[in-house]
Amino acid sequence: MLTRASSPDIIRFGLDAFPEIGADDGTAIAVEAVFNNAQGMRTSREIIETAFSDIISPRDVWSVTVCAYRGDSIRESFSKMTSKRLGYMEDTYEFFVIANESQTLQNYADFRALKYRIGAGRSGRRLYSAEEFSKRQREVHEMYLLLCEYCNSQRDDTDFYSRTSLWMKRQYLLMLVTDWVTRLPAADQDKGYTAIVETWGAADAAIMLFDPLIARGESLLSKNSIPPGNDEFYRWGQILAKIVPMVDDGRNLPRYDQYRQLEQALEHHVAEIQLKEQQALQAEQERIEAQARFKKGTLMRRVIDKVMPAGSLNRDLVSVIRSHAQRAKRER
Repeated sequence: MLTRASSPDIIRFGLDAFPEIGADDGTAIAVEAVFNNAQGMRTSREIIETAFSDIISPRDVWSVTVCAYRGDSIRESFSKMTSKRLGYMEDTYEFFVIANESQTLQNYADFRALKYRIGAGRSGRRLYSAEEFSKRQREVHEMYLLLCEYCNSQRDDTDFYSRTSLWMKRQYLLMLVTDWVTRLPAADQDKGYTAIVETWGAADAAIMLFDPLIARGESLLSKNSIPPGNDEFYRWGQILAKIVPMVDDGRNLPRYDQYRQLEQALEHHVAEIQLKEQQALQAEQERIEAQARFKKGTLMRRVIDKVMPAGSLNRDLVSVIRSHAQRAKRER
């Protein structure tokens, strides 16, 4: 904690990341790039805008633990926060209030003051149960409501706080659907999404599903293969189909038309692949039948059929020998 009155309200340090269970060196390097990006001084509203909007890319991090704080400033910030117990992703709410209440933030990202064990604790990629996911997404929703309550308490520039709280809502939904995709077993995803609908409402639940759903569909379109019937695109599409009737049949859902067009394009793509496979199979059958008809009537073929009937051991041995001879000839 900083004590000098001339010190910045916040000093943000850099970190070194070390991969733990479920992480690798590439993940650690990517984490370091995010946390060690910010440079220079942030002042006034710039502090909150650079961490809680898209005005710069990559954004400044909203981690509370990579910073040191001037004593009277941080005490004032915490006095503006809720007294309720926070849960999953609590640092987003805490740093939001701190950033908004502070006047100066100095970045010293080149000074790696922290060691981050990426993959340990909540940063790991272990799977959740449906019950655990349901609890965590409720905690995030409760925290979002508290963040909105804080924004509504600000009397100046209400448009800014309205935009910023809406931006945070999108970030929360994006982080939750990422957890839903990567940390819930397929068998629990339907149950997990039911919890999202009950907590966030059908419209938000549908909107957050479009990102992974459309990304998966576009990936399938780029491949020259038929996806299995239980592919994520179809499973997630069935979940979306349950939600859409709750939201005016999708007419007021952004990206719903895009999803429907993608669904139709994938159906056409699969039909084309199936047709090509059928045509190739038919052509091969016709080639085999033509070859058989051509050879059937020759004297040598009649002799071979008599001496070595189809399916006999000698006939099979001859076929193997001829196959090896043809392969050797091609390789010369």
